[in-house]
Amino acid sequence: MNGSKEVWRLASEYEYDTSPPPTSALPDDGQLDAYAQSASFYHSSHSDPHACLPRFVYPSLLVCGTNQAFIFDVLTGARVQLIGDLQDVNAHGDGLDDITYVDVNVRHVFVCCESVLKVFLRETGRCVLEITSDQVYYGDQRFTLVYTPPDNSHWHPQSELMRCNTQKDVDMTVPAESQFNQPRLVVHGSHMALLLSCSCLIVVPDFERIISGETTLRAAALDIQLGSMGSQSIYLTYEHGRIAVATASGVFIVQFALGPDGSYGSEITVHRVVRMARYHDLQYISCLQMARWEYVAAACM
Repeated sequence: MNGSKEVWRLASEYEYDTSPPPTSALPDDGQLDAYAQSASFYHSSHSDPHACLPRFVYPSLLVCGTNQAFIFDVLTGARVQLIGDLQDVNAHGDGLDDITYVDVNVRHVFVCCESVLKVFLRETGRCVLEITSDQVYYGDQRFTLVYTPPDNSHWHPQSELMRCNTQKDVDMTVPAESQFNQPRLVVHGSHMALLLSCSCLIVVPDFERIISGETTLRAAALDIQLGSMGSQSIYLTYEHGRIAVATASGVFIVQFALGPDGSYGSEITVHRVVRMARYHDLQYISCLQMARWEYVAAACM
């Protein structure tokens, strides 16, 4: 899909919507072809193509090579900063790792390789935080999901979410071959969520407290194992105070409360999206976003 985001709308909404249709960011040919193909099989369509949104960034564009990061001002197109020496020679001494994800905010640049996440201070270009993916565990507070036989006590018939039982885990060993997949920094704060390839979610609230020495990663981080370690991690998003994670075993929504000092309460809440449990469908998720309206998780295939 070349990085764009498709917008589909329930066909039933058009019957009551009197607003004019969009005049820009119209559906592209691929989206229209998919609609035509679907309509030929299902005569009563459930969703119609509404728009196609290209990816955009503002006000800073971050572009990374294997060992350099370039920051451009979107308004002028000028390069405003170059950060070098992003990586060290890997453990095998045979070169540099592939970069799997990058992000930027006003103060920091985030560079994620398969084996390490590095945070650079934009003011100086210096690496101020490293988190490697081969640690046995990351936080003193660790949770895992507990399987219970299906019943109706955790599910409301008018909801697409089912609550999962969780328990604190004292022994959650992360395989050494685990890798970082899709790190994210929440826009409205300084909290960070990381997803290991073994479906382990690592949440680091107010990570600048680790940089300043006020706390440690183990004291601040929270480990949440979302299902089997053998389940592939697919996507992660962190918006509006909730985290949504897609793995090969399901789509989960994680919520927790932070105290004034940035510490966790004693409990977390995890919900699973009921109708998204087939691996054949989940493996094709290419984007996951959390809408403010009723905190619905939207997955793009």
